[in-house]
Amino acid sequence: MEYAGLEDPSSHFDKLNDIGSEALSARRDENRRKNQKESRPPKTWKAQDVVKMIGKSKSWLLNNDPDVPRDAQNHGVWDLERIEWLREIAGTTYRRPEGSAPFIMAWAKLKGGVGNTTAAAHAAHYFAMMGLRVLFIDLDPQATGTAALGGYNPDIELEEDDLPIHALLNEPESFKYSVKPTYFHNVFLVPASGLLRNLEVDLEFQSLRPDQFPIDANGEPIPTHNRLSAALEDIKDDFDAIIIDCPPKIDKMSMNALGAADTLINVLRPSGADVGSYNQLCGSLAHYLSLIHISEPTRQAEIS
Repeated sequence: MEYAGLEDPSSHFDKLNDIGSEALSARRDENRRKNQKESRPPKTWKAQDVVKMIGKSKSWLLNNDPDVPRDAQNHGVWDLERIEWLREIAGTTYRRPEGSAPFIMAWAKLKGGVGNTTAAAHAAHYFAMMGLRVLFIDLDPQATGTAALGGYNPDIELEEDDLPIHALLNEPESFKYSVKPTYFHNVFLVPASGLLRNLEVDLEFQSLRPDQFPIDANGEPIPTHNRLSAALEDIKDDFDAIIIDCPPKIDKMSMNALGAADTLINVLRPSGADVGSYNQLCGSLAHYLSLIHISEPTRQAEIS
């Protein structure tokens, strides 16, 4: 086959990719040498907020923590780790009921620019403030959540080994190695970058090759839309809340999130375009969910 202007388009784009990868690697090395990434200071609260978070009076707070750090105005300031310590003393620490599972929320949408990731990130911080241990999973290649919660410049500072690509494609049990702490106490992050776009393509192709599926504990192949559910089995009980930020479309990433979640959150603005987008989302979900009831090996035979 001949292509206008290029003898070998695949080789051409491969070379461009190599050039870009070398440039990103150079930027990563430069950042590490100069130690440009500064750790963000932990958020702190004043006494009037802390007493509400702990559920005790101001006098109880001051009597039980007289050595609290103070700001320039000599006001006490508490970070979340210290507040958790006080909750232990007060007996108001959150405990997930024995035998219960963490709640898992998929923040999914068809329309970008509605504040979906921002709302999900604020929810992660709010749950942590209430004493919950939170995992934020970023499945959007735009990686806005990763930048906001982790303080990363994703495409410069993160490499493929930092992401859950291998876990979702080949080895779900390795998902735990992608979990990273954040500057916010009790909020943990599974990061994303533009490399997740390749994972979407790889999963789509793998769905036609059931012989390449990873195997679960029962010896059964794990379909491509159930990889996140399988990956979370080993670690979900370490958390009280799991928030999954989806890309603005219904694809393999979004279906993995919805398959693992108990709850779907869709952020809407009060506009006709957003209501229309939500309506389309419901229609797309109905169609996609009807398709995945057909096993992927069977679907491969039908496509063939």
